[in-house]
Amino acid sequence: MKKQTLIILTALASSAFADGLTGSLSLTNNYVARGTAQNYDQTPVLMANINYDYKGFYLGFFTANVDFQEDRLGIQENPTDRELSFWAGYRFTVKNVTIDSMFGSYNYTGDTFTALDMVEAKINLSIPVKKFVFSTSLGYLPDYFNILSHSVWADFSVSYQINDKLTVNAGIGRQFITDRGGSDVMPYNKDGYSYTTWNAGVNYTFNKNWSANISYYNTNRHDLGEIYSNNPYGNNISAALKFSF
Repeated sequence: MKKQTLIILTALASSAFADGLTGSLSLTNNYVARGTAQNYDQTPVLMANINYDYKGFYLGFFTANVDFQEDRLGIQENPTDRELSFWAGYRFTVKNVTIDSMFGSYNYTGDTFTALDMVEAKINLSIPVKKFVFSTSLGYLPDYFNILSHSVWADFSVSYQINDKLTVNAGIGRQFITDRGGSDVMPYNKDGYSYTTWNAGVNYTFNKNWSANISYYNTNRHDLGEIYSNNPYGNNISAALKFSF
């Protein structure tokens, strides 16, 4: 009887855990984060994330291959090759407003010269209005890529559900960076390293597991080095196929 009870409790616990577990696998030609490309060599990027949610509290993990081409730029011999991100947070809803506060850690492997790891505290607000969803977020990073000093990220986006398959979206964001640089990695720039980025895209859902997305990204700064330049890192088209579970 005790053995049967233990089996039942284990099954129930496993079921409860599985109910809060979600994730996805994505294949894209262009991994763009906050308007800037993360795969300078333009090789395909495989991204994976997994999340566990329990009564509003959640934990998450993300990984993707990246390429900042430090070796080609003469910064180091062993370039960054992978991003590993972790986060934890809590989300709740007040009337129809979803409030999401989180703390994240962005880590990079393959880097032996400049450790690019950084952390961020962030809050997001999301408001659905009929077929629209309006979202805004504010994030603080004490050390931007562990190269520049503290920075603030702010954005606003809107999505519109055309039907149960098709959704369009657009957004604008601003990365505030007061540091003007002055190192081999980030040379001195009298105008600083702040920039504004914008995007627009369309998402198509095939079924509960499969979806596809195509998006356009750009920034107002193409004078900050290759990461913002016109070809192809300041003027990006990203196409992705996603499997969600």
